[in-house]
Amino acid sequence: MEKPQHIADITVMYVEDEEFIRRTLEKPLSRRIKSLILAADGAEGLELFQKHHPDIIITDINMPNMDGFEMIEKVRAINPDVPVIITTALNEEKHLARMQELGIDKYIIKPIDVRELLKTMQHILQNGHSPVGDEGEEDVLVIGPRTNQQHVLPSLYQYLKKNSHLPPNITNKEIFSDRALLENIITVVKKLHQQGKIMFLNSDEIPVLDLTSPIAPCNKSFSEMENYLRAQVKQAEEARKKQEEAAAEDSQSSEADEE
Repeated sequence: MEKPQHIADITVMYVEDEEFIRRTLEKPLSRRIKSLILAADGAEGLELFQKHHPDIIITDINMPNMDGFEMIEKVRAINPDVPVIITTALNEEKHLARMQELGIDKYIIKPIDVRELLKTMQHILQNGHSPVGDEGEEDVLVIGPRTNQQHVLPSLYQYLKKNSHLPPNITNKEIFSDRALLENIITVVKKLHQQGKIMFLNSDEIPVLDLTSPIAPCNKSFSEMENYLRAQVKQAEEARKKQEEAAAEDSQSSEADEE
């Protein structure tokens, strides 16, 4: 049987023990796919998987009766190729080895962006089963209490550069002297954070999922850091303008002396 190529033609099983989160995703997902199966824990998810054989599984990790990893391990014994997307509010770095072992295709940090989830499912359908950690998979950057404060911005710059989110010839100095370029970088970082590719942790090493909570090690929110960087760019622009004005005055003085 030919595999479906579009999310409108697939059956998805969503396993989540928190009813509010489960119901929040039920309506937007149901409208865009062929069929949605809901399960409240891993044990129910395994039973429903055996009955319905969904095309994609979306599951939480920490659940009663049977956690997400145990369910996936049992599912893999039945079908080693069914794509699996993990949803978690935890630092996935602690679970990355287990995800690779079980062949997880993608992890998404809560709160879940439905549009990003739909894009992820469509990508899986078009490109096939591709576990986290396979060659070509983008690294995850984690910034938290173990990160030296002086290394935060250089780490972001190196990550964006390495994963081709920056033009090849852009330098770190140029980013902080060009307002339009900085705004573009801020937008990219926000999107990667939403996708779970950049993780900011607080002092307790818990992921920060909003833009207003403090991030370790600088103890500033993402919004505060944005404003700080914008102020730095403004200062750089003002200093550059003064230099240009001074250079113009010197040039005029030299011309006057020659006359």
